[in-house]
Amino acid sequence: MHSLVSAASADITIVCYGGMLKRLKKAVDQLFEEHDVIAEIICPLQLYPLDLNPILESVRETRKLLIVEEGRVFALRFGGAGGDSGVRSWIC
Repeated sequence: MHSLVSAASADITIVCYGGMLKRLKKAVDQLFEEHDVIAEIICPLQLYPLDLNPILESVRETRKLLIVEEGRVFALRFGGAGGDSGVRSWIC
């Protein structure tokens, strides 16, 4: 297994990694409580090589993708893994 995946029959796919998972779980709970939106969280266990299959399968079902990553200086200057997976999902 290369990714942790939660939820089924979701309204939106959310991809995150690292320290954002704990914060994201709280936000997803709040999203459901306030707006009845079910989010599928996909958290890749490794970024390189990135296994896009779980992401692509989920996006094909939800037709919506949100990528959450920490805004580090390196990622802002050179692009992060979130941008990479977003572009690949869009192309596929």
